[in-house]
Amino acid sequence: MRVLAVVTLAGCFYQGSYHAALAPFPGKRVELACLDLAVTLTDDARAPSPVVEYSFGNRCTHATTVDLVTVHAIGQYSDGHQVELKARDPKHELAALPIDGWWYGDEEISYEAADGGEPNVVCLDVGKVDRSGEGTPRWVCVGGAVQ
Repeated sequence: MRVLAVVTLAGCFYQGSYHAALAPFPGKRVELACLDLAVTLTDDARAPSPVVEYSFGNRCTHATTVDLVTVHAIGQYSDGHQVELKARDPKHELAALPIDGWWYGDEEISYEAADGGEPNVVCLDVGKVDRSGEGTPRWVCVGGAVQ
């Protein structure tokens, strides 16, 4: 098994509005307590699909936590069948880490389906990513045929 779960929460000065230094964050956007978060599916030659790209920026002046370990993921096939997804992390590199105020970063995580398939839609509960205490489920779905 290969993994793409290198967690380096370094970034550059974040100016807000889901925008990195040179480009906007790709994908669907979710506003959390201090974090602007965007998620999209991406391809990676070193990791099996589905691979989710997370882009995040801390719009607060103080540090906050980015905890992608808490993301609950469900895959959906074109026939409507759903399956639990688990982050591929054989080296146990995935961890919650702080990000300074006004900084941004991104991460790609490969997920595996319990049935070994490759679902074309991935739904993610990102409500606990910033550990703000709110923890309200915040589902976002990305992939083919997502409206």
